[in-house]
Amino acid sequence: MFRHLHPATRRVRRGVIAAAFAMVLGWILIPLPDPPFPEDYGSVVLDTNGEVLHTYLSEDQQWRFRLEADGYSEKLAIAALTAEDRRFWSHPGVDVLSLARAMIQNARAGEVRSGASTLTMQVARLMRPKPRTVPNKILEMLQAVKL
Repeated sequence: MFRHLHPATRRVRRGVIAAAFAMVLGWILIPLPDPPFPEDYGSVVLDTNGEVLHTYLSEDQQWRFRLEADGYSEKLAIAALTAEDRRFWSHPGVDVLSLARAMIQNARAGEVRSGASTLTMQVARLMRPKPRTVPNKILEMLQAVKL
């Protein structure tokens, strides 16, 4: 199939094909658990008009509050998408452009300076917490595409 190519190029191409096959197989086989819903929420004290008087952190010191499905504004959703994942509506769960940008920035700096997690990848990480390693990041990407 690749007889006309240099042997090193054939190996690279075969490696890319094997990696793509492994990703598709992983995407099919990796089970996604039901998302863990926290039982520990912070508290919000409202006045008689529904205005916030005071908020309290959850027991694990997180700003986490119950939110009804219609309990957020469209402006909040737009702000979250703008800050966290500008191309949310145009990628399948992994933003390849952000991934390339982060890899270049981190390689130039010699350390992790920039991330490329989409909102969907963040959800995948929260659903199944694990140490921050390259293999786990790849697993998060597969899970994000599956979501």
